[in-house]
Amino acid sequence: MKTTKNFEYTIKSKVPMILRGIFLVALGTSLFWINSNTTVNLLLPILLALLAGISGLAFIQKNKIATVPKNWLMIESIADIVLGLTFIYMQVQGENGIENLRDVFAGFAILFAFMQFTYMFQIAITDFKRNTKVLLFRGLSAVGFGMFGAVLFMQGNNEVLTFLINAIGAGPIIAGIGCIFLIMYSFRKQP
Repeated sequence: MKTTKNFEYTIKSKVPMILRGIFLVALGTSLFWINSNTTVNLLLPILLALLAGISGLAFIQKNKIATVPKNWLMIESIADIVLGLTFIYMQVQGENGIENLRDVFAGFAILFAFMQFTYMFQIAITDFKRNTKVLLFRGLSAVGFGMFGAVLFMQGNNEVLTFLINAIGAGPIIAGIGCIFLIMYSFRKQP
């Protein structure tokens, strides 16, 4: 078992986290294809969100990681699955217009703001002094998610909505790249 700061972990399988990263990058890229003139075909985002969530949960099942990162990855993976299920509902009900996507993404942005605050409290409880940079990053992320969600809720212009939803694609892309780098480089020296 290896220890880094206050976290103990044993990584047996990197594949689920690498797959999670790939699926998140693909999900973010698929959001760039959305335009304001048509209804949105959500089949690809449905598949990618569900696969990203399942991959995260598989990583938790196959590996031993500390409680705080495990809880955070579990929450993110469940949120990915809920997003996929939301997209399924929208596709089946025919509610896949740009305005409905606005409401879903704005709600998820505000939800992720609260998730960031929750993670900040968990990190602060474990070791506040050693994790000040993480707390600052998470705090800024929470404020950013909250503000983005509020702006998205208030936006009515389809062209601006399309731009904002396309911009959301950067989030999963960065998160996916982060997953891949985390698993490839952070744990590379594990015996």
